[in-house]
Amino acid sequence: MGFTEGIRLNREHEALAYLFHVILKSFAAHLGHQFIVDTFPISVCQAQHASGSRAAQPFVSKGYCAAKKKYYIGAKVEILAAPRPGQLPMIGGYFIATAKRHDLKIAQETLTDLTGVVLYGDKAFVDQSFQLELFENYNELIVPVKQKKNAPPLGLFDEAFNSLHASIRQPIESLVAWINNKTRIEDASKVRSVNGLFAQIALKMVAALLMLIFNF
Repeated sequence: MGFTEGIRLNREHEALAYLFHVILKSFAAHLGHQFIVDTFPISVCQAQHASGSRAAQPFVSKGYCAAKKKYYIGAKVEILAAPRPGQLPMIGGYFIATAKRHDLKIAQETLTDLTGVVLYGDKAFVDQSFQLELFENYNELIVPVKQKKNAPPLGLFDEAFNSLHASIRQPIESLVAWINNKTRIEDASKVRSVNGLFAQIALKMVAALLMLIFNF
């Protein structure tokens, strides 16, 4: 891709996002009413290089990825995925946020417009008021039982529930790993602008969606 083409693509990140939703809409009838929600990191540089980095400023920020147990500078992608027996989940939507934004805050902004769905979130989504808000909008958010600080260990029923919940959520971890393996979406080290960051994410999400649909 030449330099001029790259500039045009960067300015068309909204068109790429729109293309994603057009493709998804044609497949929406196959998604069902259960979704797993999670986030994954998009790194423009490692945390130790933050002082000298100007990439994708001022959008990017310092965040922590619990799954990888590391700090990074960049963004995060909230992803919805619909489970499919014997297959990777199908992508059901995504949202881009700065890395420091908490997963719960992102969900409170993006998930309240859904109707008639069951969502499976991790411990970051444990919030009774948010769960009640979704329930009042005919949705359900199922989260693991979180052990409170200085509280006794969880009982057998709660441990069994958490194990079942983890097994339901496990496919989204496989999906994220597959997307990154196919597209290297989590590596944005060559990005220099916010538009470029959004364009790269949107393009790779379109590619991942098409590969899932056509079983590549």
